[in-house]
Amino acid sequence: LGAVARERMAKLAGLSGKGRVVKIKKLHALARKLCSTLEFYGPINFQVLVEGGKPYVIEINPRFSGTGILSIAAGFNLPHLAILHALGKKLPKRIKIREGLIITRYVEDLFLEKKQLISKGA
Repeated sequence: LGAVARERMAKLAGLSGKGRVVKIKKLHALARKLCSTLEFYGPINFQVLVEGGKPYVIEINPRFSGTGILSIAAGFNLPHLAILHALGKKLPKRIKIREGLIITRYVEDLFLEKKQLISKGA
């Protein structure tokens, strides 16, 4: 149905802490070829390392990705599309993707006393 390439710009505790939607035709073609070859059906995430301009697939995850929210914000709402498809509804032929959209994440520490965690009557 479509693909959204995202560049991981920074890591945060091993996850993507900052990323950007990019348009790289070579990666879109690779995703189409992999899905076709594997005869995959449903949400899938390929992690690719690009070295010397050549893409290398390092992971294949048959699930919604953790940073899929960036794809949704960019216009490719895969969970919604999957539900429409499961219900037999008509899917859009073309989806406009907001290239260049950036996501940034942060970790917030929260300090609580034990008494703050125990509710009355529990």
